[in-house]
Amino acid sequence: MTKVKTLNRLVFSGLCLCLCLASLSVYVLAQPANPIIYQPDLDSLAEGETLPDQLYVEGAGFFADGNGGLVSTTNNEYNAIYFGTTARQFHFHAVMEPVVPGTSVVGGLSFKTFSFEEGKRMDLAVTTGTNDKSILIYAFGMLLADNRNEAQGGLGGQAAYDTTGSVTIDLYGDRNYYAVFINGVMVIETILPLEGTGAFGIRSQNSLIRYSDIYIEELGETLLDGTPRYYPETFETIELAASKLIVKKGEPFTVSALLEPAGKDYDDVAWYIDDAIVFGETALDFDLEFTTAGTVEVSCIVDRQKAVLEITVLDEDYQTITTTTTQPPVTTAQPTVPLTTTTITTTAPPATTSTAAVPAENPSVGWLVGGITTVVAGMAAGLYFLILRKRK
Repeated sequence: MTKVKTLNRLVFSGLCLCLCLASLSVYVLAQPANPIIYQPDLDSLAEGETLPDQLYVEGAGFFADGNGGLVSTTNNEYNAIYFGTTARQFHFHAVMEPVVPGTSVVGGLSFKTFSFEEGKRMDLAVTTGTNDKSILIYAFGMLLADNRNEAQGGLGGQAAYDTTGSVTIDLYGDRNYYAVFINGVMVIETILPLEGTGAFGIRSQNSLIRYSDIYIEELGETLLDGTPRYYPETFETIELAASKLIVKKGEPFTVSALLEPAGKDYDDVAWYIDDAIVFGETALDFDLEFTTAGTVEVSCIVDRQKAVLEITVLDEDYQTITTTTTQPPVTTAQPTVPLTTTTITTTAPPATTSTAAVPAENPSVGWLVGGITTVVAGMAAGLYFLILRKRK
């Protein structure tokens, strides 16, 4: 009997050890595997403190519980906080759970996105209701993805979590590709017309929710379940630089789109002048010249990332100076010296010149001059003839 009890204890201890190791392995897998973009130090916050680097707050926001978590402050309004970063390809991870165990909550993740209208926000809403376990993606009032609707990227996944416990959320953004995992199960995979750019955050909807284990890391080669990433590694930000910001009418200059990090993948390039697209310009460098004075807005969109630059065109014509070197004929008397000719070209239309007509010569004047000349010549000849005659 004693041997049986001892054996049972050993088996029980072994099972406990296996469970602990399994839990430890899961914990290790949940940690960032790629370079960190953003990770708040929640363990350093005392109870009641707020995140020191939060960019802005919606509603009453969140405060620290003093135990490595952030808790929503009210259960009767929308609450959110945002922390800053810039990323178009990312993995956003967080653990969400009800403050009061056993209650249903509505919360999720939020992040700013790029669109042709600035300042748009995309919300990932995770609902852990008793009868409704839904994962939804919203942007400016429109439902873009629903785990329960295959036509909206839904893959089901209601069995991935219970209605009252903690939920591990993993949101993958790969430019305009998005995948959502709940407790390690992919529940949404979709392509949307928006890209993440920054100001990521957490949210609660009329619920008391606690968030922990928050981090944003660079996108790896695969997603949580081994699915390959959708796009190759691409640039994150775009900036415009011009060879000149103030130019004259007709003066050529160049505007360049600078991508950071440089040398990364990109697909589509479009240039705009005062919001009008310039067809045929698909390179990162754009050569320009304007013939009208004023302020011109030049913008470039590369893979849905936009940058804008203002150019001032002075009401003054641009002149180019062309220097031409010619070689004179070679002579033995002097060494060869290159001759330099400078030509000034103005881009403005040539000035109108008027040429006055030369008055016609008076015929009587010509006859008078000719007659006098003839008389003088005759007198000289006669004088010369008389002198010669006298000498003889």
